[in-house]
Amino acid sequence: MPILESYVEKKAVEFAETMGYITFKVSPVSQRGWPDRVFINRYGYHIYIEIKRGGKKPRKLQRYRIQQLEERTVEVHWSDDLETIKHILTNGTTRRLYEHCLDTP
Repeated sequence: MPILESYVEKKAVEFAETMGYITFKVSPVSQRGWPDRVFINRYGYHIYIEIKRGGKKPRKLQRYRIQQLEERTVEVHWSDDLETIKHILTNGTTRRLYEHCLDTP
């Protein structure tokens, strides 16, 4: 039986909070298809993640919204797997770029 989206999301939020992320559900009233969650790291960078039930992929509108964000250089991902989400939050592109800037004189 596939893992429920709500379980993956709950565990992802718990993990993110232990890493110091602020996270909230994205639920615009007038538009559909946006990623489920935004995760904001301690440097203020945002990572949007569309969380799917195990084995499921984003719908057409969700893929379009992901593309819209990517075209604006927003870090956005989708996943149906908790370990992948943990990897994204631990090694996300914006996180690496910002931490590199901190290390550069």
